[in-house]
Amino acid sequence: MRVILTQLPLALERGQENFDTVLRAVEKSDVVPEPGDLLLLPELVDLRSSRRLYESSVARLARRLGCHVVGGTHRHPCDGGLRNAGIAVAPDGSLCSRYEKCRPYGGASDAQPGVLRPPFRVAEWTVRVLVCADFWHANLWLGPDRPDLVLVAALSVSRKPRPEFARGLWRNMAIARAYEFGALVGISDWAHPFPEPSHPASGVGGLADPTTADPRRFFRPVGPSGIRAFELDRRAVARLRADCASRAFLHDRDGQFQGDSHDRPPGSHGQLPGSGA
Repeated sequence: MRVILTQLPLALERGQENFDTVLRAVEKSDVVPEPGDLLLLPELVDLRSSRRLYESSVARLARRLGCHVVGGTHRHPCDGGLRNAGIAVAPDGSLCSRYEKCRPYGGASDAQPGVLRPPFRVAEWTVRVLVCADFWHANLWLGPDRPDLVLVAALSVSRKPRPEFARGLWRNMAIARAYEFGALVGISDWAHPFPEPSHPASGVGGLADPTTADPRRFFRPVGPSGIRAFELDRRAVARLRADCASRAFLHDRDGQFQGDSHDRPPGSHGQLPGSGA
């Protein structure tokens, strides 16, 4: 399976046009989506008032590309305010999962906190979706169903005049969380300096992969093309977990660091080649 991450110059006032931009970018790239792939869109990809239009656009994009689409987010009325939420759909456009932003950023008065929804399955992968600021709350990574892949739909606004500060924080946090919870972490974001000049996105998209022995590859950014597909290795994740569990470095669902024998792959002795740090 592959995860296809995006970091494109979208616009907050455009709804369907943003989905069209993503479609054109994929078609012009060297990425050819397959049914088992997952394409992740960023937070607030669609600000149209209609939830129905948002969901139909996500489903249409999945059918056009022939892959799973995790559709970023859309704000819809809820409990006297707005809830930031999204859907994941299968290649035929059918619903796989719903997810919500649990910790609204900045204390906006009209933003309603959402509910942490359970992960969903794609082939042998268990996938959890987090929305932007939720990524920073470790308790939202826990639960009875340990994710193999955590996807973060981001809009990485920063108060700093340049993007390097936020990029550094996001990348280091993604690597640390990936190792701590034994999962790959994929982030899709808006391209810098969009969408708002006063609070531009910082361009933090990329994949954190702690299974590699090369520290230069712990985080691989999406890059200037705005579209990048990353091959995923489920057995490498299992080996990482076995190694971490053997040294009590792996979180269990209650937040304790304990061994996790059910994650050991066949024939594993709880060691990664060259591990022992």
